[in-house]
Amino acid sequence: MPEKVKLISNKIQYKGDFEITKVYDFVRDWLKDRGYLIIEEKNIMEPLTKTEVVRVEWAATREITDYFKAEIKLKFFVDPSETIKQNGERIVKGSFSLSVSGYLVYDYRKQYKDKKVSTFRTFWRAAYDKFVIGDRREKVEKMIREDSEELLSQTRAFLGMER
Repeated sequence: MPEKVKLISNKIQYKGDFEITKVYDFVRDWLKDRGYLIIEEKNIMEPLTKTEVVRVEWAATREITDYFKAEIKLKFFVDPSETIKQNGERIVKGSFSLSVSGYLVYDYRKQYKDKKVSTFRTFWRAAYDKFVIGDRREKVEKMIREDSEELLSQTRAFLGMER
């Protein structure tokens, strides 16, 4: 199994009126524009009386090199107090939260950490991680942190929130 290191975890919360499909589209487009592949891991709608609570989880991944992969986990939560139709759009009045966690995944192709791999190759991976790619790893970690923070910042701006 590839090694995964959590680099950042953050969350925004919003109360007010919003079009949830436009928020999803904005986040999806933002990730795709930066080369991330998005997989929807969970989509749960819990019906209430007139509204339904929505929980959606995405995993967005981007191969950086054949050894490093960036992964951003997103958790959307929508708790509408009311849903109305306005100009053909579905406006939600309620609360919205988006949690974002950024991860660096090492050896995601399992080239160096497999039961069938020799001891020498495992040793080489440890030495490679420690001595050869230290600077590159730091740059990739910085990029993942910046992407995660920028995504939340842009979503905050999209919703019209102040920092």
